[in-house]
Amino acid sequence: MFFFFFFLFLFPFFPPFFSHFSFFSFLDSQEKATAEANQATAETDKSACQAEAATELASRNTVLNACITSFASSKSVYENHVQELADVAAMKKVLDEHLAPLIPEQAWREATGNCLASVIGENYASFDEAKAACSVDASCTGVREPEHQKRTCIADHIAKGWCKLDGSICNTGQGGTTTFKP
Repeated sequence: MFFFFFFLFLFPFFPPFFSHFSFFSFLDSQEKATAEANQATAETDKSACQAEAATELASRNTVLNACITSFASSKSVYENHVQELADVAAMKKVLDEHLAPLIPEQAWREATGNCLASVIGENYASFDEAKAACSVDASCTGVREPEHQKRTCIADHIAKGWCKLDGSICNTGQGGTTTFKP
């Protein structure tokens, strides 16, 4: 019995002495196998993650390259449009400088009397001011003198027989003149 207690007393201090026993070598080999299996699983997981990352990176690169190509194409189209606009502006300048003086300005037609009964807006200080205002106003058909007014002929006045847009009806009793926009 003493030997048994002595054995238990010495065991913690001399484990290498007992390692050649089959029970301890079984535990070491089982732990080694578990560690190797865990390492193999970790290596497999690592390889799978690296493959997935490489696939994701390739996919992102493909999308990035498509975006870059699309941007380059859009930029090229934009630059072409900018160049076309510059060319049009240059052509307009040439036309304005060289051809516009050759084209006769359409004349305003004048008729005696009040040929456009519908007043548009206020009186102007001069005939030229009223004419300039009428020329940029789509609703204006002509200018009435001596009032310096923009005029037209609305449907109600046409129905009453007071005027026609073509100037074929004029009230000459009111005097003055009506000048029609070309």
